[in-house]
Amino acid sequence: MEEKNLIKVVAGVIAEKERFFLVKRPSNKKEGGFWEFPGGKVEKGEDLFEALKRELLEELNIIVKKARYITTEKKEEDDRIIEINFFLIEDFEGKISLKEAQEGGFYFIDSLSNFELCSPDKKFIEKILKDKKFLASFISRDKIF
Repeated sequence: MEEKNLIKVVAGVIAEKERFFLVKRPSNKKEGGFWEFPGGKVEKGEDLFEALKRELLEELNIIVKKARYITTEKKEEDDRIIEINFFLIEDFEGKISLKEAQEGGFYFIDSLSNFELCSPDKKFIEKILKDKKFLASFISRDKIF
């Protein structure tokens, strides 16, 4: 049996009060039109934080100053495994402006189940909706509620 290629991806979770920032993938990309947390592939020689900083600068025009690892979700495809590492963005510089995505914005936690989400992002959101303790484990109550 052939070993599947592992592709590491980072995703930035930006929280504001009771809302999360999501972007809609460009229609010309795989899973175009689906919603996700902003981020992208880790390039050769990068660590996860370096990739997160680069991706959010490229996608949202922000400079990540501080981020904390939350969890990892995996998605298997025919010839590869995609490993998405979610990070809470605790501090950044700049004003969010979309550079790649079709749409984006802050959305209430409870409304996210109505979004057409990329599968790893959907698993992450389902964890939050199912277990508020999971949410509290990575975001202090004064920051989001």
